[in-house]
Amino acid sequence: MTTAIDDMEAVREQLDKALGYVDAFGCCTHRGIAVEILRRYPQLRSEYMSVAGELGIDVDRL
Repeated sequence: MTTAIDDMEAVREQLDKALGYVDAFGCCTHRGIAVEILRRYPQLRSEYMSVAGELGIDVDRL
């Protein structure tokens, strides 16, 4: 059985992966994935605000 903490760790891993592809390759598909994750999980916005901002994702507008 997974816990909420495990689920959030999986979400963080996916967000880190998506942001990594955006950073490395400028991948628009992964930018969309990152934006969607940040929309669905607002509790992660403050944690990822600076990283996302550096990649051109305006977290405040989500």
